[in-house]
Amino acid sequence: QVEKLPEGNHDPFEIRKTVYRMLAILKALKSVGLNSFLIESDLEEDSQEALKKYIDLRFELLLIEEGIPQWIAHNVALGKSDLYESKYQYALKLAELAKDDAVRVDIMDTFKRVNNILQKNNIQGASQSVSSNTGTISLVPEEKELHTFIQEHVGMISPEDMLVLSKILHLFFDKVTVITDDQNVKARRLNILAQVRDSLQQYFAISFS
Repeated sequence: QVEKLPEGNHDPFEIRKTVYRMLAILKALKSVGLNSFLIESDLEEDSQEALKKYIDLRFELLLIEEGIPQWIAHNVALGKSDLYESKYQYALKLAELAKDDAVRVDIMDTFKRVNNILQKNNIQGASQSVSSNTGTISLVPEEKELHTFIQEHVGMISPEDMLVLSKILHLFFDKVTVITDDQNVKARRLNILAQVRDSLQQYFAISFS
């Protein structure tokens, strides 16, 4: 009964234990996703969404309990993929790569900046190809490098790729003004950042709230 999700220590239906058992199963099965369980549940769409949010929260806490840094656990748990084994492996790998403080700061700073810019600016046609907005306009080198990387890694940005992407973004923000008076250029650059966000969201939500 999703309307009786646990609150604090109150869990009369032992849903918390059931969710942990479900996550243990999902962590062990590469090709089985959460949606398979939700479809079989016959719950209404709103109830499925509420249950998924609760499961994602428990998954985040589970990752933290296993020593995954909170910022990684949070973003991976909110990733769109319903394949928790893949999300679990992603979190483990990213945590290993981000042990170095300089790497961690670089990743967090660049992706926080992407998130902040997109939250503060209205994105029109974010899913469109950048080339459809450029016409004969030439991209500056840092803009072109970021666009090329995203086009080559659509939907498959690994933890290793994230490190490369963060360095490309660092150069992009150092050399490129996103919020410029030229509205066409502004829209194009916001579009590129939206594609960065969308390419990552399967396994990393870019949410630092």
